[in-house]
Amino acid sequence: MAEPPEPIEPPEAPEQRRSPRVLAEVPLRWVRDTGVVHSSSADVSDTGLFFRSDEPVDVGELLQLEIDLPDGPMRLLVTVRHVSSDAARPGFGVALFADNTASAVRWRSFCSDLIGRATDT
Repeated sequence: MAEPPEPIEPPEAPEQRRSPRVLAEVPLRWVRDTGVVHSSSADVSDTGLFFRSDEPVDVGELLQLEIDLPDGPMRLLVTVRHVSSDAARPGFGVALFADNTASAVRWRSFCSDLIGRATDT
C-alpha cells in the first residue's frame, strides 16, 4: 500500500497592508465604559497599529487612544479592523479613523522615523 502524500503547505497570503509595520512597544490607554485600559502596542505602521489587550472589542468599533510618544502624549481616533483569535497573541489591530488630522500627521512622522531606523539596522 502506498504511503499517503505529504500535505502541501498553502502558499502564504500576499501582504495586504498599505504600509510597512515595525515591532514597537508604545504605551497607550483607551477608555471603556468600565474605565481606562492600559496597554502597549506590539507593532505599528503609519496607518494603524496592533496592540495587546484581553478586553473584548468588535470589528468596526471606534476607539479613542491616548499614546505616549517620546515628545509627549497624543490622542488618535481609530477603528478596530481585526481581533486576534491567537491566545498566544491577544489583542487587536486598528486603523486610523481620520488620517488628515494633526494627530495623524504626528503619528505618521513618528512611525516613519521608527521604520527608517528599523531598515537602517
